[in-house]
Amino acid sequence: MSFKNSFRVTTIGLMVIAIALGVFLRLTHLDTRISTHDEVFTALRVSGYTEADLVADLSTSVRPVDVQYLQKYQRPNAEKTVLNTVLGLAQEEPQLTPLYYVLIKGWAQFAGSSMAMLRSGSAIISLFAFPCIYWLSLELFNSHLTASLATVLLAASPFSLMYSQDARHYGLWTVCILFSSAVLLKVSRSGRRMGWVLYAFSMAVSLYAGLLSVLVGVGHFIYTGVMSRYRLPKILPHAFALAASFVIFSPWIAVVATQGSQVQKMSGQVSANKLSIFELARSWVRQPGRLLYDLNQPPEASFVERILQYSVTGLCLVFVIYTLYILCRTTAKEVWFFVLTLIGATAVGLVIQDLTLGGHAATGGMSNIPKYLTPCFLGLILAIAHLFSVHIIQGSSWKHQLWQGGFAAFVLTQLLLSLSIWQSPIAPINGRFEDIQTSMAAFEVINQAEKPLLVTESSAWDVMYLIQNLKPEVQILTRPSCVSCNLEVSSTGFVPAVNQKLDQYRHIFLYPSASEPLLAWAKQQTAFQLNETPLSPSQPTKLMSLDRI
Repeated sequence: MSFKNSFRVTTIGLMVIAIALGVFLRLTHLDTRISTHDEVFTALRVSGYTEADLVADLSTSVRPVDVQYLQKYQRPNAEKTVLNTVLGLAQEEPQLTPLYYVLIKGWAQFAGSSMAMLRSGSAIISLFAFPCIYWLSLELFNSHLTASLATVLLAASPFSLMYSQDARHYGLWTVCILFSSAVLLKVSRSGRRMGWVLYAFSMAVSLYAGLLSVLVGVGHFIYTGVMSRYRLPKILPHAFALAASFVIFSPWIAVVATQGSQVQKMSGQVSANKLSIFELARSWVRQPGRLLYDLNQPPEASFVERILQYSVTGLCLVFVIYTLYILCRTTAKEVWFFVLTLIGATAVGLVIQDLTLGGHAATGGMSNIPKYLTPCFLGLILAIAHLFSVHIIQGSSWKHQLWQGGFAAFVLTQLLLSLSIWQSPIAPINGRFEDIQTSMAAFEVINQAEKPLLVTESSAWDVMYLIQNLKPEVQILTRPSCVSCNLEVSSTGFVPAVNQKLDQYRHIFLYPSASEPLLAWAKQQTAFQLNETPLSPSQPTKLMSLDRI
């Protein structure tokens, strides 16, 4: 068998195995990973309630309620329709467009509303990204080999796996970005009027899937303008199509315009703690590594772990630069410029926002949050697929085999990291590894306690997070503050009422921490003994509890 035929068979086999494994990983273990704070807000939107409803409920009449009662704020409600979901987003999270949340509410009513079921809806939607990236690669490179390699890379990617299993809109957004991009390339060559109608519709859907699709649309228009040398007969159809998509999206544009301060608040752009350009740039250098190989090292990582992370970061940066160099050197301008605009429009747009607004210190700036860089990641996947494709086809037989082995090694390492994320209850998407471990240890102690009461000074965001992780019988006493709503309620310094009856409880937990007023109240409870339970050998964090004497 010739090398060409042998490689074709090998590639087809690898593609089938990688995609099958990618599908399997996305559709299984959906109940093992601990929920994120973003996911519990998705569950709130599915319920049709708002955060203001929850805060008003617990603050107007402060009393112990069990987790089972609070789960109504995380489950679909017959009295709350899709309109309630959309209005809740418009009032409290207008930076999130409604398409995904409408779809996932319908899915929850059909399949169930547990976190695993919400994630399954995201995972199923994300599977459409495979045919979409194959089509986009075929339109871009006119090569079934490159399209196959791009599909394999997406299927094996740990970044794609994490956001495909996340009960948020990023899997849907990925599909929309790929589909609208493929439609643009197709219609740019055919010039058919119905093609531009399809592009207008696909961009409108993409906008309703994610607000940052605005930057993708800008990149598309820049691509058309440069490739046509800004000749009106070429760019006018694209301009009309984009205008039509924005007209369709205009209801949410009006929401964003009227809720500008809320958008800034929920995007983390109203904090006084800003990042300098040097702090932002230091994180920009790390982004290629985070998109390809985020090892999720804890802040207190050992010297060896840090060296490993720095090495991976540096190698990924060099690899991406080389990949883009090969792309620009070996393809026509219409090919490499499309990939660069797909990457650059989003990256530059987010960088300008962070430089203008300073970048929120708590998040590292929007330009350093991987999920917002999804279009950049997709562009890198296309470039990497071309890199391996061109080196495998060109050169001597030993170079063929070397690059074929390199591709297999790259995919294998991606799959191994995906497998690690798949089986672990904590992934980079969850946040800081040590913090999540500590929270899980606290949940385990509380869930195992007999007749427990949890007294917490948490926000409503954290209360909903607790709902997802505590058993239904646990009772909670709190006066939560708002994260996205505008009710004037403060959770700081909350203490139970003097006449609060505690006879039925054997253990009262103060979590996640206790302020001075709450600690003083705890010391006054003579029927209980104040104790501290270590939660992590590597951290001083302890769970405070009142245990009945």
